[in-house]
Amino acid sequence: MDIATLVGLLGGFGIIIGAIASGGDVMLFVNIPSLLIVVGGTFMVTLMQVSLGDFLGSFSIGMKAFFYKTDDPKKLIEEAVELADIARKN
Repeated sequence: MDIATLVGLLGGFGIIIGAIASGGDVMLFVNIPSLLIVVGGTFMVTLMQVSLGDFLGSFSIGMKAFFYKTDDPKKLIEEAVELADIARKN
């Protein structure tokens, strides 16, 4: 996981918790009908624009933000050199 992802996620939650703690009643920040309209509307509009397969695949892509493993640079360089050799021969 990239450290910026973790910092952004924790920072966002920290700001929300700070606003709730300094503002008083927690229920001022929770409105279920509004949440359903925003989240449900976002999903439905996205489904209108992309195929079902792309939509469902986006969840696994989104998880890569938290469980991403970087590739070994040496292996990437070796693969690039091999591909360059193949391209040069053809």
